Amino acid sequence: MFLFAYFFFAEAWFSILFTVIVEVCDASVRSTAVGLFMFVLGNVGGNLPIVVDPLSKIIGYREAIYIVWPGEKIKKSLQYTEETLLSFLQDFWRWAP
Repeated sequence: MFLFAYFFFAEAWFSILFTVIVEVCDASVRSTAVGLFMFVLGNVGGNLPIVVDPLSKIIGYREAIYIVWPGEKIKKSLQYTEETLLSFLQDFWRWAP
């Protein structure tokens, strides 16, 4: 049941993400930007488990899993929050009297 909830919320962000990519890019490079994003997402995300083995030999298996899976999710959520706040502040200062 928890896995279903995880996949539901994980996949829900893809529609928002693709909307942002399409709206930010010019019409002439939209398909290239989406294709490049999918390529990088598949290669980096798909090959990330390969990092666990060498990292587990250095710091231990459990710690390597903690860094690779929840650690990366936390890092990305903090980066997203930072960018959102910076964008909000830029808009606020642009329209402030």
